[in-house]
Amino acid sequence: MRTARGAVERIALEPRPVADFYAELMRALDAAGVPTKITEQPQEVPDPIPFSEDTVHGSYEPEWVNRFWRVLVSVDRVMKEHRAAFRGRVSLVNMWWGSLDLAYTRFSGRELEPPPGADVITRYGADAEQSCAGFWPGDGRLQEPAFFAYTYPKPDGTEDAKVEPAAARWNTELGEFILPYEAVRTAPDPRRALLDFFETAYRAGAG
Repeated sequence: MRTARGAVERIALEPRPVADFYAELMRALDAAGVPTKITEQPQEVPDPIPFSEDTVHGSYEPEWVNRFWRVLVSVDRVMKEHRAAFRGRVSLVNMWWGSLDLAYTRFSGRELEPPPGADVITRYGADAEQSCAGFWPGDGRLQEPAFFAYTYPKPDGTEDAKVEPAAARWNTELGEFILPYEAVRTAPDPRRALLDFFETAYRAGAG
């Protein structure tokens, strides 16, 4: 890492427990003159272990990390193209470190009252009508990487809308449209397939 003042600290990326990596990262930030405090508890994952205590997870596979990074770079480019076509208020294309999805959101301008008993993420994330699109590596509910799109709150009948390309489908458990990554990767024109998915899913929710 390099700071604006020119301080440089390096951390080797290699297999080791999360707790060890976390300790070295915090030490490096201190040494660079940017002491940092973060919430140690992982979010949006099953059975979270605080970073400083996690000696369970320690794998690191450079080839797959590099592949994932290249996917993110390519997807980011297409998402920014889709984002630029919207004239209303939009978020940046963000990498959400909890569920590890790359996504951006369009807003209609109408505010909402979060549901009763909502957690912190929902209270701040569900306070306005929105349409979200992104890429997700999957989890136990969807065991494959996929693109997703949804409108919140969900308009009645959205799940019955026709969304392109043909491989796109409504996932009832997740409550959103899903397009498998493999369908985009093997498409004759991956960029066009992804833009069509984001746009038709947005129109399905916007009415």
